[in-house]
Amino acid sequence: MFKLSFIEEILDSLSASCFSEQDFDLVFPNAGSVVEIIFKHDESYSFIVYESEISEMVKVSNSGELSPLSIAKSGVFIEISVKPGHHKHSEVWSATGFTELPDLIIDWCHCIKEELESKFREKCDLDIVRKNIDDNIHFFIKDDGSRFDIEEVNSIKKSFDRLYAYIEDNRIKFNFSINELKVIKEQFDYFIANASFYPRNLWFKLMSNKIIDLLCDVIKSKQGKELIFIELKQLVERGNGK
Repeated sequence: MFKLSFIEEILDSLSASCFSEQDFDLVFPNAGSVVEIIFKHDESYSFIVYESEISEMVKVSNSGELSPLSIAKSGVFIEISVKPGHHKHSEVWSATGFTELPDLIIDWCHCIKEELESKFREKCDLDIVRKNIDDNIHFFIKDDGSRFDIEEVNSIKKSFDRLYAYIEDNRIKFNFSINELKVIKEQFDYFIANASFYPRNLWFKLMSNKIIDLLCDVIKSKQGKELIFIELKQLVERGNGK
């Protein structure tokens, strides 16, 4: 059983993380593990500490003797079963002493945070996004290996400029930061610059894949995606003279 002062250190480490100590249950079993920390909101997330004694024979030199002496050396080995871990759902960490536990607990809490954010983040339906792009910008495509002429490149530039202006005007509605707007503008400029370089079919494939990443990574809300699709379709129709 840990000293009360060290238990307070454990509780302090939980509070120093992105959570509160109230989000966890501490269990001190009579046998087996030393301490178990369970995340109250998902009991599959746990930090379980095991302690075991190890001993090994160590050879040391002895002056006056031809062969080294072997002496027994013992110590304590600390093993922690964590869920989730850095890269896997379940991992085994080790520590050279109990003093390392507070920092490891904070590290584990960060793993929980990452897992929860990934679990509850709105998923981007790539098939739906791809279909919308195919439907909305299909007029750019002529699968014959030809390149855009100057008039078409100018039309592409105008379309992306109008789309960016629409996004910028609705920045608050989409909850975009200045940095996110910068990423979108840089990507649109990249699309425009490459329109005069790549064959039109290759340009479309590269651009559509990147737009999927852009919409999934930057535009988080479903409403934001739908509004962008609507505006994109309108830009295409204007580009087609509709």
